[in-house]
Amino acid sequence: MPYLMAWLEGRGGGHTKPHPIAGDAMRELTQIGRDFIEEDREAGRPPATSYLESLLSDGFRYCDRRKVKR
Repeated sequence: MPYLMAWLEGRGGGHTKPHPIAGDAMRELTQIGRDFIEEDREAGRPPATSYLESLLSDGFRYCDRRKVKR
């Protein structure tokens, strides 16, 4: 989460103006995601997109698994 938070804040979306750390944070997030995708492929797990589609279609948010009104 610190990478995501640094990217959000650093790009000017938080309480600060744009910060150069945003690019570094996004590059690290992207690499982490690629690593997970590769591990999932190698293990024969379904793609994350399938999981997220089912979660969202059921009206759940990921972080707390509570239904949200849409």
